Amino acid sequence: MRIPEFQFLGTLRGLQPAPASPLSSGALASRQGASFVVGFPNQSPCEEEKNVGSAKADLSTPGVAQGHEAGLCQPGSVRILHVINGQYYAGAERVQDLLAQYLPQFGFEVAFAVLKPGLFVQHLRCQRAAVWLVAMRNRLDLRPAWRLARLIRQQDYRLLHAHTPRSLLVGTLAAWLAKVPLIYHVHSPAWADSTRWLFNWANATLEQLLLGRCDRVICVSQALAEQMYRRGLSWEKLVVAPNGVPTPTSCWKPKICFNIPNHSANKQSILPPGNLADPILSSAPKTPALSLQASSSRGSLPSESIATKSPFVSEGPATGGSDLGLWRLGTVALFRPRKGIEVLLEALALLRQQGIPVYLRAVGPFESPQYQAAVHQKAVQLGLDGHVEWTGPVQNVEAELLNMDLFILPSLFGEGLPMVLLEAMAVGMPIIATQIAGIEEVIRPGQEGLLVPPGNPVALAQAIWELIRHPDQAARLGQQARQRHLENYSAQAMAARVAQVYRETLSNQRPSH
Repeated sequence: MRIPEFQFLGTLRGLQPAPASPLSSGALASRQGASFVVGFPNQSPCEEEKNVGSAKADLSTPGVAQGHEAGLCQPGSVRILHVINGQYYAGAERVQDLLAQYLPQFGFEVAFAVLKPGLFVQHLRCQRAAVWLVAMRNRLDLRPAWRLARLIRQQDYRLLHAHTPRSLLVGTLAAWLAKVPLIYHVHSPAWADSTRWLFNWANATLEQLLLGRCDRVICVSQALAEQMYRRGLSWEKLVVAPNGVPTPTSCWKPKICFNIPNHSANKQSILPPGNLADPILSSAPKTPALSLQASSSRGSLPSESIATKSPFVSEGPATGGSDLGLWRLGTVALFRPRKGIEVLLEALALLRQQGIPVYLRAVGPFESPQYQAAVHQKAVQLGLDGHVEWTGPVQNVEAELLNMDLFILPSLFGEGLPMVLLEAMAVGMPIIATQIAGIEEVIRPGQEGLLVPPGNPVALAQAIWELIRHPDQAARLGQQARQRHLENYSAQAMAARVAQVYRETLSNQRPSH
């Protein structure tokens, strides 16, 4: 059976495809009845309907939706093709989705070519973006480059925008064949993307070899741009376009635990002097992994053991039982080793061992079932049965943030500019994060949140206790974080900066390939 060169997966608008065209070399893929998950606030200029549940597109007829006939491109807009992996829907994919939603304000229409189809197609929010499947059979399969080049020419895409080393490999050749400019978007350091160091080395080496073929390189933070410069890229090619997120539909408000006047009045909640009472925010020594016995049951949730919960079932917010002073800690991530969830579990165990009424709601999927099992087992060993909720993928991250008292981002390394950190800032909630490149560029200690050394559960527990003891300070930090988002990290600002890069690149009549 002949595999099609590329397949049009449609848009979320439910448009009828145009009559068959020479572009279609095989049966049109159907996305009929696909479920699209709402992951973030639903305000965007290209979403004409706010109810996103089961979006149905009748795309069963062979053919391709073309240009203005399909409503994919506004008159006078420049068409841009983003080539992406598509396996996950996490921070980088959220950026891609938001750019597709907001770039039309600046005269650019975005389509996606997916190399490794997965969660991106299911979670995509932008209703006007065309999605093409141009699958790679393996990491070094270059055949999609020729298919992409034909797609670029036939659909009149004026510029190619790649987002990962894999997409850069295919995109470099496709852009050269189609004679269009190439933009590369660096979302995180390839050399520190995971704990698999050989994998990191291979990706970083590939990226290094291909960067010279790019017309411009967009970095999501100044720290990341400086790292790329140190790797040999000229400042003339580098552009900093910080990530941004939409203005949320609601703002965070302090819960009842903020109004209890004196948490230290109950001796069961007092930390021993000299232990965790004074937070260390920048230089605490790292401690080895802890092995604690089962902690106090005060403030425990009426739930099953975390070892038996399904991590892929989204649960409603816990009520906190009868303890009105229970503090709801929360974190959101695609959980993988560099996200530091183990450190947060150790900090939670330390706090509960001291009788502090806290529990954790961990929002998001795991990178792999093996890692999920290891983290769950660690939580059991730390005596956190009934004190951690694992939601798996959720439909509304904003709603999850609004239900938390403190947002914790315990990343160890490898961040560019975390989107969920900006989401937490946007709703105006108290934040504790780690002092690593990218994060410390956004959160100034004591102004928009607290920063602690990565990999240090004691320092993290101290910072959490600091905000529990001083709820007024926690609320103030959240308000200042919201203001900083409004001034610097909106989705419109991100799209405007990327649009400027497009215009500058396209004004060069002779691409550098």
